[in-house]
Amino acid sequence: MKAAALRAVARRRVLDWAELAELPLVVNTVTGSTRPELWPTGRQPQRACTAGNFDEWLEAVAAGHGVGVAPEPVAQRHTHPGIRYLRLKNAPAVPVHLALPARDAHPPAERFFTLAARTRPTAGEAPTAAGGRTPDRP
Repeated sequence: MKAAALRAVARRRVLDWAELAELPLVVNTVTGSTRPELWPTGRQPQRACTAGNFDEWLEAVAAGHGVGVAPEPVAQRHTHPGIRYLRLKNAPAVPVHLALPARDAHPPAERFFTLAARTRPTAGEAPTAAGGRTPDRP
């Protein structure tokens, strides 16, 4: 059943996030951000296996253990003969953080950080840089 379901999905061009609940999920427990807990209770995918790093995750997906979810740059930069990347719609937003040196940052990096801090934060959290520094707000 698993192999047939994975082959059927691989023929598609677009997949909805909710449909992933029916497929086994390969989870990168160290550097990945996709976990079954991102789906509603009762509609979570089964964890097919876990990987301790990106390369293990990539190979587990290529070996057919399950599907993996990754941001678009992964699909652009990490081609693999055993993997086909599909566009995924209705996926939850993934939080990102701006990493900036704690001191002596390059002036354009500081300006970028200040501009980024002016955007409205999500979920009531103020944006912070690496090291926990919160920018001054005007």
